[in-house]
Amino acid sequence: MSILYLFILPVASTDGGPDECAQETPDMQSSTFKYKDGSILEFETRGRMSNGEGSLGIKIGNIFYGTKGYLEIDGSTWKAYHSGDDKPFAGSKVAGASNESISLSGPSETEHFANFLDGVRSGNYHDLHCDVNEGFFSTVLPLTANISYRLKRGLEFMGGDMDREEFVNDPEANALLTRVYRPPYVVPNEV
Repeated sequence: MSILYLFILPVASTDGGPDECAQETPDMQSSTFKYKDGSILEFETRGRMSNGEGSLGIKIGNIFYGTKGYLEIDGSTWKAYHSGDDKPFAGSKVAGASNESISLSGPSETEHFANFLDGVRSGNYHDLHCDVNEGFFSTVLPLTANISYRLKRGLEFMGGDMDREEFVNDPEANALLTRVYRPPYVVPNEV
């Protein structure tokens, strides 16, 4: 079992914040996650227009910074650099599609949203491009960061145990891990 110490530094929405609409998260947010072993992950989300970053000009994608270099990913194109180098030491052989083509309806190689809906409609998890747990692991950090933002304080999260993933001694934060569902759209406690 691993404990995730969660700290967040939110940057508030520049227009249309919660006073003007039902928005519960900021348009821009920087979150810092500190793990029990001392590892630190910084995650930044920008919902507004942003400049392209890295050698790939990434607007929707990821740049991972490590102690010995960094990795740029934009869709199916990637490049890896050693610290201080201006040329990649590894990367995708052929430039692929950019994430800017993401669509709810496809067609594109990133039609994961449409694939998820198809899997829900068919009721067959084998129709999915990947296991639904991959989606959970991909979203749990930003979702817990949003809870920290809404409560305006750092949180301590118990991660790594799928039966006990919750905030440590924090009923107020744990209440935000779910919602009160209106019938007939009720999600059972045991799925």
